[in-house]
Amino acid sequence: MNMKSRIIPIIIVSFILLIPISMSHKFLSNEEKSNLANKDPSITMSNPNNDGEWNHTYSDSYLYHNGYCVHETSDGGYIIAGEVVLSNGISDRPLLIKTEDIGNLIWMKTFGHKNSDASYVEETNDGGYILVGTYYGSSWDMRLIKTDRDGNLVWDKILGTLSDETGECVHQTSDDGYILCGSTSGDVWLVKTDDMGNIVWDKSFNTGSFAGGAESLQQTSDGGYILVGYAISSVSGEKSGDVLLIKTDNQGNMLWKKYFGGKGCDEGHWVEETRDGGFIIVGEFDRFGCDDIWLIKTDSEGNMVWNKSFGGGSWDEAYCVKETIDEGYIIVGGTYSYSRYGDEDLWLIKTDQYGNKEWGRILGGSGYDGGHFVDVINDGSYIVVGGTSSFISDNRSEVWLLKIVPDNKPPSKPIVTGSSTAKINKPYTINISSVDPEDDDIYYFVVAWGIGVSGWIGPYQSGETVSFTVFTHAPRGVYNITVKAIDSHGWESVMSDPLRVTFPKPFSLNLLPPFIQRMLLSKI
Repeated sequence: MNMKSRIIPIIIVSFILLIPISMSHKFLSNEEKSNLANKDPSITMSNPNNDGEWNHTYSDSYLYHNGYCVHETSDGGYIIAGEVVLSNGISDRPLLIKTEDIGNLIWMKTFGHKNSDASYVEETNDGGYILVGTYYGSSWDMRLIKTDRDGNLVWDKILGTLSDETGECVHQTSDDGYILCGSTSGDVWLVKTDDMGNIVWDKSFNTGSFAGGAESLQQTSDGGYILVGYAISSVSGEKSGDVLLIKTDNQGNMLWKKYFGGKGCDEGHWVEETRDGGFIIVGEFDRFGCDDIWLIKTDSEGNMVWNKSFGGGSWDEAYCVKETIDEGYIIVGGTYSYSRYGDEDLWLIKTDQYGNKEWGRILGGSGYDGGHFVDVINDGSYIVVGGTSSFISDNRSEVWLLKIVPDNKPPSKPIVTGSSTAKINKPYTINISSVDPEDDDIYYFVVAWGIGVSGWIGPYQSGETVSFTVFTHAPRGVYNITVKAIDSHGWESVMSDPLRVTFPKPFSLNLLPPFIQRMLLSKI
């Protein structure tokens, strides 16, 4: 037998040995996933301490409902803005909801003009409410609605041009008029109206991009305005979108603008002036096609001071951030990375003044659960609004309102131990432990090899050491295993320190000539 005929069988055998590695980059087998699904928690709101936490859902005969904004009102209750979608699933309408201080419904109103929504609401000086949203007639326009204290329509204005506009945020100004932001013809649009919604002046800001717009604004301590939004490039390639921050004077004249972003499509959703005169921004950072929550702190001139990202291996998003009484920040959004059943769960994150995560809370059920707005209320707790399909049948959704009292402590950072080496295509066992201060049951979320996750496993007793076996479908190299813990009420730990594990090349390859080893290892 010549040399060529001896090498070919070796290559064939070696290739067969490598097939499980090259074809399988999953973390768990189907049987393992099935077993874990039976243990998956449905972590919803509960109030074991009777500390004033509650949650309510609101819906009527319409098919879909979503809440986009909530504020505490002067009577101690809450006002919510959102949208409903008709049962035919075609058109939507603005939604306004008034509740008592414990979330009981007082009234729910919708407003005419189909193909319209309400993205923001605020109580006005006369005790009524002002709403802004987007309306579609022959083109897209900004819509401004004024109601009395009972939600009855006072006036309704459509603001726009022959081009497309959107309406995203509104605040009452000191002259009883209103300041609004959105987009026009792919540019940022800032609009000042009188107390009847008539335009006094408007400014558009060219973003230098294919499309852009503002999603949030606030009047600043110097009487001007700060706006945040996005700028999307018309050229595919390295930069397809950035967070856009604009500062103006009190007449809407631009003082400066700043861009923040990487190589993907990044976006800013909310901005507020902070006590130190700077600004806090929350949005999304595109990381290899999966969005992470992005928190940015700037100085008074818009220069970045620090930034933090939060997320996992899938899509995570945030829409609102508020400064808290301890000068930290509270963020609300949604997570696919750490959801229980594959759909989005509401994600609340608390940080210190430097953006370091102090705690998180993940809430939801078997359907979609998302958070869109958070506010700090008079007693120091948080009011959150979003949407949910977990507590209603027939593929419908409801507005979800939650009061969150931050008096629970999350589980401790998990301790993860295991061997420093593993064998390809062989079981690998880790040991996990975490302690919950309230002695609640604990669930764990395992991220291994950078290519797979376990989903939530548990429940386990606080302090119990858990042995968990994973299968090592991974190429040779050095990988990390990390673990997150969550208690039975949704309070989330920080991620564990990484356990570094090395995968050496398979022993069988050592029997082959070096040049064959190199050729085969290049395929792993």
